[in-house]
Amino acid sequence: MSSEMPRPVLAAVGTQDQLDALLDAASVEAAARRSDVVLVHAASGPGLLVPTSPDRLPLADPPGRQAALSRLYRAEQRLRERTQGQVAVTTELLEGSVVGGVVERSSEASVVVVQRGPEHHGRLTALAHLGGIAARSQVPVLCVPSAWRRKEWDERPVCVGVEPEPALSVVRTALEMAQRTTGTLRLVCVVEDPAYVETTLRGRVAPVLEEFPDVAAQVVAWRGRPVDALLSESRECSALVLGRHHHLLPVGSHLGPVVCALLREAACPVLVVDPTGSAG
Repeated sequence: MSSEMPRPVLAAVGTQDQLDALLDAASVEAAARRSDVVLVHAASGPGLLVPTSPDRLPLADPPGRQAALSRLYRAEQRLRERTQGQVAVTTELLEGSVVGGVVERSSEASVVVVQRGPEHHGRLTALAHLGGIAARSQVPVLCVPSAWRRKEWDERPVCVGVEPEPALSVVRTALEMAQRTTGTLRLVCVVEDPAYVETTLRGRVAPVLEEFPDVAAQVVAWRGRPVDALLSESRECSALVLGRHHHLLPVGSHLGPVVCALLREAACPVLVVDPTGSAG
């Protein structure tokens, strides 16, 4: 039996006053993974998680450093209260490149958790604020809407968006998430011919589904626009798992238009996964 400690959950603390969704999600992930939580923070503009561009933001003045450390301390205390001391919590102040710092730190984590604030809703700037991390993180990134609360979503299934040629690593990540949480999974595919789901898609994902006999999985066909289908699903599921594109493409192309739209608009947390990487 391996004695290796689970990698921690990395939660990026922004400058929003309301961090309930971020802290709830971090505590849920840590409990499910039996891991610690590392809270990180970097100075940025009011209400933003990360700046529009990942330029360097040194905390040169002592008041700025003190404010950042105070924000981290308050988040740490609130998270300890939520977990009743059952989860080890540490903090780290990032200096330099904000996106680069989180991405570099992600190499030692199991998942990165970020919060989408209300000021991001329906705006393209959400991609600028969150896209750098979601596009380049070395582990899955869980983007949580600020209005999300754990108790309202506990019993709902995990949902994963799959293409007609499914990325099995993304499906496996979704199955692992379902196994840790609700035990149910919906695989949603938008196709012109719904019969394709029964005749072909189900067979292609069957080998991965068989690895998780304790997860009740349902394959669902939608017609129309993928964004519309997944937005509708996001109102009924506990989390939405999506695959991103190649990391060498520009951020927007890298995430893809569907992922970008869901990061802005989804009602539930969105887990962005690199289909070429390992599961989270």
